[in-house]
Amino acid sequence: MIMISYSNLSQGGTIICALVVHVIFNRTEPRNKTAWFFLLVCLPFFLTFGFQSFHGSLFTNMLRIPLIFLGTLLSSVVIYRLSPLHPLYGYPGPVLLKISRFASFSILFTGKQHERYQQLHEKYGLYVRTGPNHLHIADAKVISNIMNSPRFLKSERYNAVKREANARGLLGIVDPKEHSRRRRLWDRGLNTSALKGYQPLLENRINQFIETLRRESATHDYIDLAKWITFFSLDFMGDLAWGGVFNSMEAGKDVNGLLYLSQMVTEIHETAGTVPWTRLFYEHLPVSEKTVQQLSFAKRTVLDRIKRGCGETPDLFMYLLGEHDTTDEPLSLPTLVLETSFALIAGTDTSAMTLANACFYLLSYPDTLSRLKAEIDAACTTTDFNPNVLAGLPYLNAVLNETLRLQPVVPNGVQRVLLPGPVGQGEVVNNRYIPPQTNLQISTYCVQRDPANFSPCPDRFWPDRWLLNIRDSLNGQDRVEFRLNEEAFIPFSYGPTACAGKSLALMEMRVVLAAILYEFDLAFADKWNPAEWELNLEDFYTLRGGSLPVVLRPRKG
Repeated sequence: MIMISYSNLSQGGTIICALVVHVIFNRTEPRNKTAWFFLLVCLPFFLTFGFQSFHGSLFTNMLRIPLIFLGTLLSSVVIYRLSPLHPLYGYPGPVLLKISRFASFSILFTGKQHERYQQLHEKYGLYVRTGPNHLHIADAKVISNIMNSPRFLKSERYNAVKREANARGLLGIVDPKEHSRRRRLWDRGLNTSALKGYQPLLENRINQFIETLRRESATHDYIDLAKWITFFSLDFMGDLAWGGVFNSMEAGKDVNGLLYLSQMVTEIHETAGTVPWTRLFYEHLPVSEKTVQQLSFAKRTVLDRIKRGCGETPDLFMYLLGEHDTTDEPLSLPTLVLETSFALIAGTDTSAMTLANACFYLLSYPDTLSRLKAEIDAACTTTDFNPNVLAGLPYLNAVLNETLRLQPVVPNGVQRVLLPGPVGQGEVVNNRYIPPQTNLQISTYCVQRDPANFSPCPDRFWPDRWLLNIRDSLNGQDRVEFRLNEEAFIPFSYGPTACAGKSLALMEMRVVLAAILYEFDLAFADKWNPAEWELNLEDFYTLRGGSLPVVLRPRKG
């Protein structure tokens, strides 16, 4: 009987310790390796030896005590996360996702996050619990409340990847005041005056782009238009961010492997950001040789650009380096490498993907293509594609808006976390209580395809929905059914952390699309199934696509 009581004592003590550890993790969410090691390794070890003097052999306790401890801890976590005691109990969602964010990897690795989460919203509603403390949202009414509020900050996902010491890029800055200071550098380099200074760089690359398309279309039955648009965007962003180091269009390939690095970096960020606390463990893994080479190339390029100085034509690097204003505090070299690399990758991926999608939709709707060609032909009497003129073309803007609505370049949206209030309270948004420390993710893709925001035909490419004359001509039932909620249109995010490069991206996209349509007649390549395009679209934080085989025939000259 004494042996049984000692056994019960050791088991009960182990269970109590495991429950205490659960409470500690629940209340403090430690992000320190020492704390994790002590609570999950050392404590079971101490219990094993502590209860050894009461009952059983050392070997038996080395198996029994840790198993009881971990089994109790995991059971307690699962029961709590599914119980009415959890603050997010009232929000619906798949059971596995409520238990652990690890379950979301099954969605991430399909490459179809945007579509899978839309399916979850169709099943569960505007708010879906997709993690123990994670809500996926498709409610346009809360965009302003969340994205403009100082209580909703960037979540851990933006710092889930280890960076070089002292490197603090805009994307990873959480503190609003620090973000605002850094954002001023970007805003100076991307305001109206700065964009005007970049126009010679854009004109030079556009001329090269058109000549490249002429050369390729003359020697091939069809070309991969998406690939060449990407090469153009890479070369142009290289001019802006690093002073002109790429010649992808000339070489016909990604000479420096930056596109590969871009895809790899976004995949790593998205994977790590899905369960950010795992950084405690994977940050010790060795970095691949390919990554080391690319980072070394980026550092050398930045140093070369600093040494050369700014030429006659200004670039974005000039503003980030502070060459335009010596009163700005200079960025450290690691930060400068990080910022310019981010500008290059983000600027290339987003603009190129949107342009490829726009070309796909235009070729899929010949009447829309003809209308846009006519508008561009009337505005561009020469090959001087003036950005100011193109900015005033209503149908061109409608086409780009509709493309960005259907296929936003960050489909799954950004994440924010709610800080506790003065007494630890949460926040009520649109009559829903959000507990503190809850991660919120507003899905751009879902919001922009919701019939409550865009109707009729929210899944159809229909640029006319953006034109005032179409809206003004509606009457009766058509006016009742028509919806265009411009507050739900957030392809460049929203609020103080919205995309700094929006104006640059739109200027580039207008000029490229106008140049292609002014210079060429386009058609899908024979025997290629256009359905493959959307099937091949993948969401790994940013949208990426496959090949777009197109036949080009010069229209003029």
